[in-house]
Amino acid sequence: MCGIAGCFVTAEIGPQLSARETVHLKKTRNRLLDALFHRGPDEVGYLDREGCCLGIRRLRVIALSNGSQPCVSSCGRFSIVFNGEIYNYLSLRSWLLDNGYQFRTDSDAEVIVNLYEHCGKSLFEHLEGMFAFAIYDEERGDVLLARDRAGKKPLHYYQDGEYVYFSSEPGELVKTVKQISIDFDSLNYYLSYRVVPAERSVIRGLNKVPPGGYTCFSDGVIHQEKYWRPSYSSSPVGTKSYDALLDELDSALCESVEKRLQAEVKTGTMLSGGLDSSLITAIARRVKGPNLNTFSIGFADGRFDESPYARTVADYLKTDHHEFVIEPDDAFKFAEQLIVHFGEPFAFPSSIASFAMFKLARRHVTVVLGGDGADELFGGYSRYRYVVDYPDVPVDHSLPRCVDLPTKSSDFPEFYLGLLTEGCSKQLKRELLSQASREQIELTEIFDQLKSELVCTTQTASNSKRLDAALQFDFKHWMREAQLVKVDIASMANSVEVREPFLDSKVIEIGTRLNAKFKLDEDRRKVILYDLAKRYLPSVITDRPKQELAVPLEKWLTGHYRSLVTTTLTSERALSRGIFDSEKLIDFASNFQEDDCYAAWTLFCFERWCQCFLDHHDSQV
Repeated sequence: MCGIAGCFVTAEIGPQLSARETVHLKKTRNRLLDALFHRGPDEVGYLDREGCCLGIRRLRVIALSNGSQPCVSSCGRFSIVFNGEIYNYLSLRSWLLDNGYQFRTDSDAEVIVNLYEHCGKSLFEHLEGMFAFAIYDEERGDVLLARDRAGKKPLHYYQDGEYVYFSSEPGELVKTVKQISIDFDSLNYYLSYRVVPAERSVIRGLNKVPPGGYTCFSDGVIHQEKYWRPSYSSSPVGTKSYDALLDELDSALCESVEKRLQAEVKTGTMLSGGLDSSLITAIARRVKGPNLNTFSIGFADGRFDESPYARTVADYLKTDHHEFVIEPDDAFKFAEQLIVHFGEPFAFPSSIASFAMFKLARRHVTVVLGGDGADELFGGYSRYRYVVDYPDVPVDHSLPRCVDLPTKSSDFPEFYLGLLTEGCSKQLKRELLSQASREQIELTEIFDQLKSELVCTTQTASNSKRLDAALQFDFKHWMREAQLVKVDIASMANSVEVREPFLDSKVIEIGTRLNAKFKLDEDRRKVILYDLAKRYLPSVITDRPKQELAVPLEKWLTGHYRSLVTTTLTSERALSRGIFDSEKLIDFASNFQEDDCYAAWTLFCFERWCQCFLDHHDSQV
């Protein structure tokens, strides 16, 4: 696992650069790499060609002694810097050897670059794993930036005329943007959902390579392509028995876990005490045997503390278990560090818990397995009950927060987008935004685009069709924009590699095709996962209600940190930005209640991001 960065000149102006331009490319590449030290503290590598400078900060996990990057293809034409892990690289290496390719290292990076030489852009059909990479074609001067199917590994870029800059994290890229301008589509999205879109940024001009896609720079032209899209389509119950489906999922998940435990460094699992992480841990314990390290965090507030459940699983499986209890002072110290690492507005307070877990894990291991993706594949969120009950909203709903709870008159896309709103409600945005911001946001089309993605739009559609539409939407947005971003940033900030067994291609295929009745029934969510877990875990875990990873944010913001939030949002700098109405923002920041805490946190994280990045940028101009 690594951090990659670089800069290059588009082929449109040719390869002849002045000495000043060459120095600029190298200095910028080095600056971007320095900011990624935490992602790869073990080693640094450079590739310098006329018009192209690539670099990598490496965290050694495989090929410890000879896996240095950049790697060059067998014929010498292509070079790569690569962040991630390819789990089938040994079989691909053997196949390429049979086809006459030579290898200088034992790394998966060299497998990718030789596979590209052999297959071109069809290489994605063969890769199993998580990745973000840049490949430079020395003959043509082209650069290919690519990401894995699920979008586990990030890749950001910015083009300024003939120059293109890219990095695993966006923060340092901000310094390359000459004129900062807010993208109101992304801001509108962030205020509602607490994250920015998967392929955009709040800063206009900063972009992301799409998950399951690539961006190619060739002859001065940008070409972007999706090579994979999630496709949910519940299959009718066929000839396979339910037990046979259980066996199939069991086999695929065991194979996935076994592949992800392959490393030349110490490995472990994140163990929250919930179903997903407990199941992965149980399978890992069976595969790996004794001396499996597990990690969990806890809170003094028992409503949020899952550590006793994690301890129960650890005792049952006899793992080497480690715990850390988060105190309020820890929480905001971690939050401040995360704002810098995210490099863009991000207001999921559960990232604080993730950061603490990975910080704990780094003391003992380099690689951990996680449980992300299970909810989006197998129907784990409480809102899915609303989906199958649509258009009826239960009186005693179970959602912890529902800022824009939709009405029966809402069409399904509006209904579902309302369920996802946990930041600022439409009403609150109208009240807080300045007149100029409201005019900008009214011009945005992002919510219309989102509605078009929820392909099931009629009240007459079946429950399974609506559930498939919601799951597919969440895989594309909620998981990629929130969960995977959180895990990548919080883990890499602590130099830890996270591998996700539920996001294996075989497991995804099963989950996206599984009939809805095996995901939700009258009483349970993730039905098939709970039944699978009974093969591995005690009933005290399999029979307990789902508890989503959360922190006692309301208690912190209305108590220990109210003054900090209020002072931050009502500072002279915050009020002078022109984004929010000063009087309305002062009133909200001074009087917010417990029900307003997620909106307050959304606004607080945005303002702290502005202070860290926009104000710093202004001071450098």
